[in-house]
Amino acid sequence: MKRRILPLLLALLVLTGCRSGDVKFYNSFYRMDQFMTIQLWGSDTTEVAKEISNILNSLEETYAPTAEDLTAQKNLTERAQALSQRTGGAYAPDLYALKEAWGFPAMEYQVPTQDQIDQALSEHRQDLTDLLTGYAGDKCVDYLRTQPIDCALLELGTTVMTYGSRPDGSPWEISIHSPWGTGPLGSVAVTGTMAVSTAGSYQSWFELDGERRFPILDPATGALADHGVASVTVISAGGTTAQGLAHALFVLGLEEGSRLWQESNDFEAVFILTDGTIHTTPGARFSGATCNTIQPAKK
Repeated sequence: MKRRILPLLLALLVLTGCRSGDVKFYNSFYRMDQFMTIQLWGSDTTEVAKEISNILNSLEETYAPTAEDLTAQKNLTERAQALSQRTGGAYAPDLYALKEAWGFPAMEYQVPTQDQIDQALSEHRQDLTDLLTGYAGDKCVDYLRTQPIDCALLELGTTVMTYGSRPDGSPWEISIHSPWGTGPLGSVAVTGTMAVSTAGSYQSWFELDGERRFPILDPATGALADHGVASVTVISAGGTTAQGLAHALFVLGLEEGSRLWQESNDFEAVFILTDGTIHTTPGARFSGATCNTIQPAKK
């Protein structure tokens, strides 16, 4: 089995349409095991960018799975538990032992035995990293609201945060890439301050029996999530919500994931299935490829 990361590419490519000279501040770096890019428009952008970097560094240390002070994780823990309850456990914040059994933390993938899976599932060791870039986006936006920044684009690995209106007043266009690494499939349009997060990224995958698989586990079985979904992108007002729901929808699959959307009013989604078809909710504002529209539940 092989793990592959395509370097210096983002699962979500933001098409700003702005010339480099229009960007007041631009920087890219590697944090939280993901490639990130920050673009800021406004005054004092250099100092703001430094503080954003500090926020990301602090969160990376505080929310590491091996961190001993779990009291510092209380805020995100509560939000994680709420997401777990909302999704019927499809998102679970206590799977670190299971991830170790599969070799995820060390990126040395292996297929555990059923006994190893059962033991890992019984340990309930907390790991909030599946929410961390979304939560980081929320914290960065909270900070930006206090600063002289007109607008910002934060590409935090597989989570993108837009802050404020795009400089030219048009919607931000966020491209959704093929989970098989063949380039963009289409894009979603968002306006204002929003989060777009993808589970099932072409950046991070490993090979199992000659097949590309993604390191997303089904909490119900302890096995790799396998409900016909190759990737899910969620658009929401909050980064934590977007990332947690994207993870849960990947686990649930199209049918159950659509039902969760029908019962909700705070997110939109784009499903890319393993057969290559694309299914979107009406409010996702997806364009660029043929897709099937998920219909609202009949009242």
